[in-house]
Amino acid sequence: MNESSLRDELKDSPLSTQSLYEFSNSERFDENRKFRTPKFFRFPWLSVLASVALLGYFVCLANPELISPYYLMIEFKDKWFQILISIVWMAIIIRDVLSFRKSRQRFLEYIELKEQEISALWESRKKVQQKAHVYSSHADKLKFFISDKLLEYIEYDEKFLHFKSIAAEVRHNGVIAFDKVRTTLSATKAQLIEELAMRVEDSNDGLSDATSDNDFSEAASDNVGDVSVDESAPTLQSTQLKQIEQALSSMRYLWDLLDLSTADNLALHIANHLITCEEQYCQQQMQKNHSSATIFQPTFKPRTAIINYLTDFLADKYDSESTTLAQVFQKQLESEVSSFEQFRIDLGETHEVLGNSNHLILILENLLKNALYFHDQRKPKLNSDKIAVQLSQQPGVVTLAVYNRGPLVSASDQEQIFQLGFSTRKASEHHGKGLGLFFIQEIVKGYEGRVRCDNIENAAQTLTLRWETDNDVVITKIIKIVSEQGGLFVEEVSESRASHRSTEKLEWDHAVSIVKLEVSSSLAEGTLIFGELDQSKETVILDQFQPLMPAWQIKVTNKGKRHSVTFLPLDRRGVCFTVMLPDVIARVDDENPLLEHDFDRQVELLAEQFKDFE
Repeated sequence: MNESSLRDELKDSPLSTQSLYEFSNSERFDENRKFRTPKFFRFPWLSVLASVALLGYFVCLANPELISPYYLMIEFKDKWFQILISIVWMAIIIRDVLSFRKSRQRFLEYIELKEQEISALWESRKKVQQKAHVYSSHADKLKFFISDKLLEYIEYDEKFLHFKSIAAEVRHNGVIAFDKVRTTLSATKAQLIEELAMRVEDSNDGLSDATSDNDFSEAASDNVGDVSVDESAPTLQSTQLKQIEQALSSMRYLWDLLDLSTADNLALHIANHLITCEEQYCQQQMQKNHSSATIFQPTFKPRTAIINYLTDFLADKYDSESTTLAQVFQKQLESEVSSFEQFRIDLGETHEVLGNSNHLILILENLLKNALYFHDQRKPKLNSDKIAVQLSQQPGVVTLAVYNRGPLVSASDQEQIFQLGFSTRKASEHHGKGLGLFFIQEIVKGYEGRVRCDNIENAAQTLTLRWETDNDVVITKIIKIVSEQGGLFVEEVSESRASHRSTEKLEWDHAVSIVKLEVSSSLAEGTLIFGELDQSKETVILDQFQPLMPAWQIKVTNKGKRHSVTFLPLDRRGVCFTVMLPDVIARVDDENPLLEHDFDRQVELLAEQFKDFE
């Protein structure tokens, strides 16, 4: 087999690849190699001819009569001439032997190279066969998978069509039932308003009849508006009127929930509703100077909606039969930061949001249910372990955050926590299908917002405590909060020496009372000053730098002969769900800061889906 035939066989082999052919060529024509590819062994013609000539010379010397007629020179028979001819013959023989050995060595190297190429070729054939088997098995699995999915999709399509018909029937019957209930409640409400108006007229003869009639006729004509009830009206009818208003509000919430539940695409349904709201809002802004009454409200105030919901929620949770408790809760919620038995709430002022307020209430309701579940499971030991609800305004974004002290969510669970049917709870502990967080994500998608789940960890920080006693002595302590091996500790750093002590809490006793306390933190600017401390009981001070998720607690005791300052670090590990919705200004001006992040993320998700096909 010569070189050209071997090359053609390698190139035309059905199991070889172009890369192997190039590999063989590159190996053969490598410039770094010290040999050239031999073609054939050359026959030693020169040695044979020299041997024949030498043999003829000695034959002639042995038979002088053969050369006597040719008159050869006398030197032809000389001994030194014979030696010279022998040396030349030996040199030719040695030269051919060396050439043969060199050619043989090159040929052996050539054979070794070809053996390596053949081995590589066989290895590549094995790899190709293995890949063929793997791809064949994958193809079979893919066929079974596609067939199973097709069957599932066919079954799903049948179920979807069946569900769609049921949803249409439920929506149709729901509209009829909703109209009947709303009409009945509105008529009852108007009747109660008229009765209250008559009683007010009887009890307030000094008031103008025209003014009274005008006010209460307008109130009676408004079936869904707010009603101002005079304090002299009967308590029973006032209570019934409030109950009817709550029933109407609950019916509207029920209708919105039914509307979302029976929609084919929840996010698309909400997006279409927001388009209608945006059109109505723009028309109202253009006709702002014209007096035009409209029932449809394209925007809502998140703070007002949440306060109304939490007022009823807290009243039902703690004392459902109290009539004044709701008013107390509402006043507390309207303050800067309100604290309840299980909740810590901070509702800041925000811009209006396009859409339906019940959508935001549905988000908050599901987040609170999730938070209450983990709050009850953990059974907090300290009063500071509470569920935190915060409403705040960011540039172009209204943010709602709900924090609970539940277990941390792993990174893998965070990626699928908003998927339908997924839940971090054990199957034996609940019977849900993961609808709550799925509903939240779909609603947020419709609003072109974002929702995320973040783990809250304990942050290391350095605090400086400075307090003044009754005898004008000022004590300064520098302490550090550290987290080690899942535990939370506090260290007191001495100002005079490098030693410090680490413990779960620090306590300093004094012989006289403490009258003033100052706190500063390395994580926040400014200094908290607590003056005129109570001199007869304990004063508990929570972290005011982070009022919703406090990291420490200070207890100042001035009781009897005991005067002390106790510092306790608080474990704040938990989970915080944050919902961000664009406000009406950002949406109308087409400057939603949340769209860019979502767009890039969607592109990445689409790219990841096609990585397997590259």
